[in-house]
Amino acid sequence: MGAFSHTLFNDCFVFAQEKRIQFQEKIDHMKEQGHKLMEKVSDKRDEFITKWEERSREFVNSFVGLFGKDGRIVSRSIVLDVTRNLKTE
Repeated sequence: MGAFSHTLFNDCFVFAQEKRIQFQEKIDHMKEQGHKLMEKVSDKRDEFITKWEERSREFVNSFVGLFGKDGRIVSRSIVLDVTRNLKTE
């Protein structure tokens, strides 16, 4: 096996360092993109929960308004109004 020159070793070292830096830059970029995505998901999650809470209150109020204390339907007109509202949404 032949001897390797100092220049060849130096070139390989520089090449490896450049590749390491490029790789680290890509990793940093991916981390940044991941953080941005998590922020967007968090914002959407909060929005979804808020809408769900609002809708659940509407459903509970409609349910309570539909049934009296004894659990019977209070009025048929209420049933028709509720079903119309559900179809339009």
